[in-house]
Amino acid sequence: LRPATGGDLRATLGLEADLGLGAEGPPLEEAAAEARLVAEELDLGFLPALAPGVVRAGAGKLSADVRAAGPLARMIPRGTLRLKEGRLSVSEFGDWTGIEAEAKVGDDGVKVPRIEVRRGKGSLSASGSLRGLASGRGTLQARLKTEALTITRAGSDFATFDLEVEATGKQEGKVLALEARVPRGLVRLPRKTPRVLQTFERREDIAVGRRELRRRRASPAAAVAGPPEEPYRLAARLVVPRGLLVKGVDPEVDAELKADVKVDLIQGVGYAEGIVEIVRGEFEPIGGRKFVVERGRVQFTGATPEQALLDFQARYDNPSAVVNVTVQGPALEPEIRLTSQPHMDEGQIAMLIATGRTELKRGSGRVGTLTGEEAGRAALGALATQAFKNLVADKLPLDTVALDASAIRAGKYVTDEIYVSYVRNFEADPEKGENVDEVRVEYQITPRWTFESRYGAQAGSASLVWSKDY
Repeated sequence: LRPATGGDLRATLGLEADLGLGAEGPPLEEAAAEARLVAEELDLGFLPALAPGVVRAGAGKLSADVRAAGPLARMIPRGTLRLKEGRLSVSEFGDWTGIEAEAKVGDDGVKVPRIEVRRGKGSLSASGSLRGLASGRGTLQARLKTEALTITRAGSDFATFDLEVEATGKQEGKVLALEARVPRGLVRLPRKTPRVLQTFERREDIAVGRRELRRRRASPAAAVAGPPEEPYRLAARLVVPRGLLVKGVDPEVDAELKADVKVDLIQGVGYAEGIVEIVRGEFEPIGGRKFVVERGRVQFTGATPEQALLDFQARYDNPSAVVNVTVQGPALEPEIRLTSQPHMDEGQIAMLIATGRTELKRGSGRVGTLTGEEAGRAALGALATQAFKNLVADKLPLDTVALDASAIRAGKYVTDEIYVSYVRNFEADPEKGENVDEVRVEYQITPRWTFESRYGAQAGSASLVWSKDY
């Protein structure tokens, strides 16, 4: 192979076997074979042609001298490999630069002295070795470190990692037992939540016409071929004693995790068992609503990861009440319960979380308390407001935005007690003393006493309101 961009690759394969009718001897996969691959400064710019739709661009110089000998199905490789000045652009996973790698393969194992990768301002470095393969019982040791490395998925940032990982393991036959420990680390969440896109992968639960018919006809022959070969198995354990920090800006998140999880990966299907716990944590899903995590646990049951069980409880302290949010049950369909002290119904609690108030105030031009249906609408409105806030977060630091035919309202909770808003009245008549532009301030002194004021170019007022709920 001599690509136009430079370099040279030569590969040979030879085997010794009796072929033809009546041939005697072992099966072809047991035939004695010998192969060699030599690369001299091979430019990897041809990779997009080998993986169209996956690799958008590739570059780098590959040098290698690898030999392999033994039965055709189990040849043992020996040699060296080196990659320098590598660049790779992968669909949905972004651009990776500064790729440097070295590997040595010997009679008894594989040694990787160095792997280095950069992505933007972040970097990844790793090294490792796997020894004892000749005896059939290999020993693995590896280290990995990331600094400000941002991982993307589907064109959106997933998270930025500063981690140190130490891994040890043993390989026996077709089983690799691996244990990875994370003594410390920091995971920073993106300012914008990653998008959830529909997958374009083939659905295994959908069969199309004749193709499925051919598969069914071929299945009896496949059954005669004998028992399936034992699959390769990866048995991994992840241990995080403490010190794995998770932080986010919008929404605000500050948590510390610990974990002890075992994962069995068999034929591409993973089974997880263990616990991930929140040692401490705070999060602010809506501006001014800070929740403290009282309890947080994800329990993996030995089934697939999506069948995990959740057990979370968080507390929100408001001058009107202390709110507890409990999330329990299967990860796909957990049960969410809202309780408070003093007692309120879930409609009032939803409104308290969404707006910081348990009722709609007269001083804001709105009258009455919430019904259950209205509380549901308020919760949806809070989500819509947050979506709008994501779009203008760099320009308008707002908590609430409302628009109707008569006015637009935008406000900010300075604290849980103080709310400042701006109102533009489209139908106001200045000649009648009505404000076109108006600033309003609400200060909740106690659960029953509230100070409200509004001022504009034409008029202003201030009120001290005492209220009691029956």
